[in-house]
Amino acid sequence: MTDSVRNVVVGRVVGNVVQAGSATVIPPEARPTAVAGLPPPAVFVGRENELARLTAALEPGGSEAVLVWSVGGLPGVGKTALAVCAARQAVAAGWFPGGVVMTNLRGYDQANQRLTASTALAGLLGALGVADEHIPPEVEDRARLWRSLLADRERMLVVADNVSDPDQVVPLLPGDSRHQVLITSRHRMAGLDHTRLLDLDVLDVPDAVRMLAAVLDISNPDDTRAADNPVECERVAQLCGGLPLAVRVAAALLVADPERSVADLAEALADGRHRLRELNFDGSLAVRAAFDLSYAHLDPDQARLLRLTALDPGPDVGLDTIAAIADTDRTTALRLIRRLRAAHLVQPGQSADRWRMHDLVKLYAAEKAAEDPDHDRTIVRMLDHYLATVTAAGDSHGEVRVGTEAVRAVDAERANLVPVIDLAHTAGHPGHVVALTRALTMYFDLRKLWTEWISTHELALSAARGAGDREAEATLLVKLGLAHGQLLRTEVAMACFRAALPLFRRLGDRVGFAEALNRLGVMFRHTGRSRWAMACHTWARDLFREAGDPKGQLGALHNMAVLHRRLRDLDQAAALHLECLVLCRELGPLLEGRVLDQLGVTYREMGRVSEAIECHRRNLRITEAVADPHGNALTMATLAVTYRVADRLTEAVSCHLEALRTFRAFGSLPSVGQVLKELGATYREMGRDDDAVVCWAEALRVFEALPAVSAGAVADRTRRDLAALTAEVRTPPAASRPGPAPGSPHPTAPG
Repeated sequence: MTDSVRNVVVGRVVGNVVQAGSATVIPPEARPTAVAGLPPPAVFVGRENELARLTAALEPGGSEAVLVWSVGGLPGVGKTALAVCAARQAVAAGWFPGGVVMTNLRGYDQANQRLTASTALAGLLGALGVADEHIPPEVEDRARLWRSLLADRERMLVVADNVSDPDQVVPLLPGDSRHQVLITSRHRMAGLDHTRLLDLDVLDVPDAVRMLAAVLDISNPDDTRAADNPVECERVAQLCGGLPLAVRVAAALLVADPERSVADLAEALADGRHRLRELNFDGSLAVRAAFDLSYAHLDPDQARLLRLTALDPGPDVGLDTIAAIADTDRTTALRLIRRLRAAHLVQPGQSADRWRMHDLVKLYAAEKAAEDPDHDRTIVRMLDHYLATVTAAGDSHGEVRVGTEAVRAVDAERANLVPVIDLAHTAGHPGHVVALTRALTMYFDLRKLWTEWISTHELALSAARGAGDREAEATLLVKLGLAHGQLLRTEVAMACFRAALPLFRRLGDRVGFAEALNRLGVMFRHTGRSRWAMACHTWARDLFREAGDPKGQLGALHNMAVLHRRLRDLDQAAALHLECLVLCRELGPLLEGRVLDQLGVTYREMGRVSEAIECHRRNLRITEAVADPHGNALTMATLAVTYRVADRLTEAVSCHLEALRTFRAFGSLPSVGQVLKELGATYREMGRDDDAVVCWAEALRVFEALPAVSAGAVADRTRRDLAALTAEVRTPPAASRPGPAPGSPHPTAPG
């Protein structure tokens, strides 16, 4: 270049430099930018805390360590709606003068429809005004150009929607945290650096109802269906599981049919077999379609585990059960379930190593599972696993191994026990219905789950009869009678025992016959027919002796002792109790404790109060050692009465109240009523007649609420005692109860 030729360039240089003295280079026409690219707002309800947290995080001056906020959650939970709402608020506040760009990476579409990072960068560069011909072909070069342009811009927000894995979004990240990135994903972006995670849960019922009402109101302000039908709207929200997409579909169905009632929609959704089919609006809004995209993103092993786990009918499922259902080892099951957790298709359950699914995800996965050729074999594996778990909790004498890991394993599955038996019934496995129910009897007895006991035994009884299994039928009748007896349904219990007797006789089962006979004797005792009761117990004892059954013999002798005590033959009662203790040496501590407690009652009535207290205390040590809270409460209640007889009234009240707390926690209403009655008697001894009135009034309400023939007599006695005491102290039962003396326990303290 000579001194006479000097380029004077005005404008941006594009292409070759022209060496021609003064030259004016006219660049291509500038491409407009598109940095206000948020979609129209969707109906947004609730999420106040999440929205406030996310919006505040976008404010200038935040943590330099956080470049990305990742909003995660299951399909249809409202991730995009939250991200867009937060972005709008941040932009409106002036926090991003450089603008906002949004790209949908379509990470869960079919593979050929997903945006690669390279394609997404081309769109973002175009949004900043870069012409197509100036966008480099390689993703690395595009990322460098993108970061260079951002470095020269004022603060900017990038929203990346539907990201399926970190590789899709890493090239899109700015070079510094001055700019911010919001991403939404069905997966947890735990592997993305400088990222803070925000997992989104479903809406609670009130917010879901508000969303339903908002859509109806926007569509037609005169539509009053939501306001007029709050209960039905709550039902729809519950059936949608609070999933915003499902609620939006339900609202669209109502908007499209102004004559349709909310109750009709709720009824249509109530059938779980067809709920996903109903949650579909013209194919454009559909819950199943959203789930399809996530399901297609799983590898075969993950998809299989999702399908099979959905077959468990409980509210959540343990890892050991998942491994058994999938016929795999625990380590593999945990690895796969964690991948499903990362995809927000399962969530942690109520305790460690337990997992749950959203109701609609579970319905979807169960539909898929029904298509598996080994569907029935999977159910059998699950039933076998539950049967093994329950069976392991018992010992060779048919008693629960209280305080062991085996019992804790059954405790963990408590909410699943009845649904699993129901599943065995509906799936056509009567043998498992019967086996599971019989194995669970001892556990139901330990935890005093009378309602569950009765419902499962009625189902198993039907299954046994249908299968022609007379032995199971007879045994289940006895167990069913036991549960009814515990609820003071004496006549129902007696009918069960009487129905079992001829079955055992035809089977030639002398032990079973003796068991039914012994239980029938207890009901005779409860109804005041002592002669019949003694005949039953004596006959049962002889049959058990002949059969060499020490546990059965113990039960009959124990009942004979209690009956002798009722007949005031106290020496004979004590002798029989001591004979029972000899048998207990080979039968375990639980049975020994029960005998000791009743021996203590007999000693108390004999005036041997110190020996009675020692018997009760020995049983307390046993129930504490084996972690039997209900048995402990029974002994506390008995010890309380013995303390009252010994004039140790403060200790008596303390024992009454402790027993009352436990019985209330177990829902053992007959025991609650009885303890309240005895507590009132103790308060009378202390001169606290007002508190006694309160206790007896509450006891009367409990007894009157019991649907039992035998409870009527107890209620009548309590009513008479209460009336007499009320007249004496001239304090009506409905009066405000006085406060207790300072430092003294109040009868309602357990709550």
